[in-house]
Amino acid sequence: MKRVLVIEDNADTSLMLVCALRGFGYLASSVARREFAIQAVIVEAPHTVFVDLFMAGDSIDTFCAQMRSIRPNVKVVLMSAANSAAVAEVSFRNDISFLLKPFEPKAMCAFVDNVLESGDYVAVP
Repeated sequence: MKRVLVIEDNADTSLMLVCALRGFGYLASSVARREFAIQAVIVEAPHTVFVDLFMAGDSIDTFCAQMRSIRPNVKVVLMSAANSAAVAEVSFRNDISFLLKPFEPKAMCAFVDNVLESGDYVAVP
């Protein structure tokens, strides 16, 4: 079973993601703060990590570097309601996929399948 970690500070969004992922057969868990996320990556060894771009804590660049030093092959999906050149640059710079909020749970799970199967950077579906 594929493991997914959701790093999201909005409780409603986090719950929706975890429930949807579990409903589609993923082993999903969540943390609400980036400073707890590295420990969760160590303990849970996720295959994919969903991370909200605009959260308190380290920059997304620093966070991705820390996470990949622990799990080099983890797939990262950056989530944001902002669809701008700056967000695209962060995604490309860190070789991570990007998913624009809001999204439907079924589309999100198909997106995760694509990320895990392709192993490549995936743009907004």
